Amino acid sequence: MRIIWALCAIVALFVPASAPLVAGAPDDPLAGEKPFKNVGVYWAGPESYGKLKTLGANLITSNFANDTQVRLYWAQKQGVQLILFNSAWIDDSVAGGRVNAALVCQNVNAVKNHPALWGYYVIDEPSRHVYPSGAANPTSLATMQALYKTVKGCHPAARTLATFLPGGGFGTAANNFGANVADYVLFDTYYKAPDGLHPEWVTDAPLPAAIRLAKSRDPDIKVWAAIQSFAVNSSSSRIPMTTRAEVQRHIDLLVQTHDRLKIPLDGVLFFLWDKFFDSKDTDLTDDLRSHRDYWNLIAYAAGKLPAVAGAAPPAAGAPAPLPSFDEYVRREQRPAEGIVTQRCDDPGTTGVIEGTITRVNAAGVAFIGAASFFVDDTSNILQFTTAGTPLGTDYIQPGAYVKVFPRKQRTLGSVACKVLVKPIFNLKFTVLKVVRRKDLPYEGAILTVREGHVEVNTGAGPLPFATIEVDGDLATKLEFTNPPETPEMPVTVENIWKGSLLQVKAGFIGGSPSNLRAVDLVVLPNNTGLMEVTGPAVNGRFPVESLATPKLKITNVRLNSEVDLYFSGKNGAGTNVQIKLARSSIQPQGNYTGGYYDASTAFTATVGYQVPVTFTAIVTDVLASGANLKVMGPDFIDGATSVITALLGNAGVFEQLEDGRQAPLALGKISDYSTVNLTGYWTALRTFTITKAVFYYVAPPAP
Repeated sequence: MRIIWALCAIVALFVPASAPLVAGAPDDPLAGEKPFKNVGVYWAGPESYGKLKTLGANLITSNFANDTQVRLYWAQKQGVQLILFNSAWIDDSVAGGRVNAALVCQNVNAVKNHPALWGYYVIDEPSRHVYPSGAANPTSLATMQALYKTVKGCHPAARTLATFLPGGGFGTAANNFGANVADYVLFDTYYKAPDGLHPEWVTDAPLPAAIRLAKSRDPDIKVWAAIQSFAVNSSSSRIPMTTRAEVQRHIDLLVQTHDRLKIPLDGVLFFLWDKFFDSKDTDLTDDLRSHRDYWNLIAYAAGKLPAVAGAAPPAAGAPAPLPSFDEYVRREQRPAEGIVTQRCDDPGTTGVIEGTITRVNAAGVAFIGAASFFVDDTSNILQFTTAGTPLGTDYIQPGAYVKVFPRKQRTLGSVACKVLVKPIFNLKFTVLKVVRRKDLPYEGAILTVREGHVEVNTGAGPLPFATIEVDGDLATKLEFTNPPETPEMPVTVENIWKGSLLQVKAGFIGGSPSNLRAVDLVVLPNNTGLMEVTGPAVNGRFPVESLATPKLKITNVRLNSEVDLYFSGKNGAGTNVQIKLARSSIQPQGNYTGGYYDASTAFTATVGYQVPVTFTAIVTDVLASGANLKVMGPDFIDGATSVITALLGNAGVFEQLEDGRQAPLALGKISDYSTVNLTGYWTALRTFTITKAVFYYVAPPAP
């Protein structure tokens, strides 16, 4: 019986996390630190969760999907929570809609106990629902109340959020609202329209009227608002992208309106979307990374702002005033995030030189063959593939490929007006050392690396790059290439370890000739292939033997202090499940995956997926009316574990008939000396949880 480890470096999942938020808790731990108890973002991908957390956001809306459990896992690791939505909960094919109760409870039961769950986004703009034909079919109040009741029936402690347009006859049959629709109501105000800005929609009507009506029909309702930070493009309307100033004004107007109404604004959600991106989560995450101003707006809304120098102190008991947004940006925005003065905007069309810099002398003159140039504080140094994205003078390094445009007025000699720096593409490295650096602009890490994919500590020849900056002077897009049949896992700089295998898809030489600043980085799996655990752990390490061809040098595996272990397979009902396991589930019979190198022959496991184990055994004792069995398996490695406890629980139990069919078998018919084929997973020493049991021989009851 084989234990298989396919250990993958960066599936490392070893992300330092703050205390997790608890689903169902009445108050957000961040309450009191910012103007709004809750600040969230629509549809951000897991690779953005950590950044959002540092800005003060605590919530992300996300759809129920194949990767929901992975998103919840990463939300918990990064200290944020998800609001989950499924538009299919409402069947719009009937008048007023109909609740798909079975789907609701199926979704809810799969996530309701997860600590990274905030609650459920039960309905979105019910006035805009349509029949499959496209004809208007607004969701009725009765249907929304039935959905609320269904969710609460499946998950009594659930928090629910419903989103409405405040106009369009809010409160009427076309856009109805009442008690027992949701615990929280969010209003989409759409502050920017094709004909310009409409502050009156937020401050005078229809938002104030909608808030008053909602509170009159449900006095306990808590009110949220959506921050419009996107453009609308369709056949009937075209709205230019909202500017940062317009988005910040939208926030201020919402606060003023709620202050005037004396009704707290409990939370805000940013909708980050524009005409350049579609609705795919990955593209929306790119949107977050592209629009640096929006990061600052989220921080602004979250209230994580320093005091304004020279500002008068607030009156006793009064909240401290927020500095103006422009003041915040002036003090907080870094040049690498897009605010930089470019004074030379008249590049010449003659004398352009292009090529690889061969050397830079002590005076700062760079040479490309026989040609030369130098840069000063008027020179534009830009990324070649991203027009307008600035770089600093320390990117003028030997080995960099550049295209140099001189000044039209050459009174200063060969001064570069504009230098386009071309990225270095597709180099592979093995990580030798990781130094986390919170002082870097993007709070990333400096990696000491060796070129190529080699086992750590085996030696290698010289390489042109000794270090790689990840989220250093430049923001780095990070991805992970999964090994086959493993779950999708997003990555951050926290997932890069000694022994990790990397591919720099694009980067720039910067700081020194041997330092590569990555802008697009793929973490490749340290896939060890099949590993057989050959015995119990000794000094915390399990002895293993590689079953790969050719064999790898790994001889032992230990469990990381924060290892995450799961069973991944089918339950007794035949449904694919992922079940969290204890450390005790690592036994000398089982199948596992996950980890990274910590020496040339040793691995540290940081995540493990135990796949189903199957073996044939003989029942030696029937316990608890058949719910638990003592069984003897001749194939076990250690003779002392030949008799084990097998837990039937919710397993599927069958008898193999003579015609080959499998028929359900009642537990009461199981008796000693029966022969059974067991499928399941190990949970502790000599303890096996069964997911399916097929009895080939059912012994007659003892006389």
